[in-house]
Amino acid sequence: MRSWKAAVLLILAGVSVAAPASLRLTKHARQRMAERGVSQADVERIVATVKPFDYEHHGKVEQGYYEPKTDIFLAAADGALITVIAHATPRYVEKLRRSKRGPAP
Repeated sequence: MRSWKAAVLLILAGVSVAAPASLRLTKHARQRMAERGVSQADVERIVATVKPFDYEHHGKVEQGYYEPKTDIFLAAADGALITVIAHATPRYVEKLRRSKRGPAP
């Protein structure tokens, strides 16, 4: 099995890998990284070290990765990193954490 670092590098290169929690990087996410000054090294570090949490966004469950020391938030859905937010506030992230719908009765 590949190491996390190797898996993340392959993901960023657009190569599909069979590693736990591997994410494809969408065009939109790449654009947001460039616009918002978030480096590939930032994304690699966050994906490798931060435990994701589920949240609901527009009726769909997505996964969030938040690194408080840099205030970088990564959003993922369906195995792909879909957006990157620099300067995400702890309040914004906490609101996402609380948005997850409970199980159906």
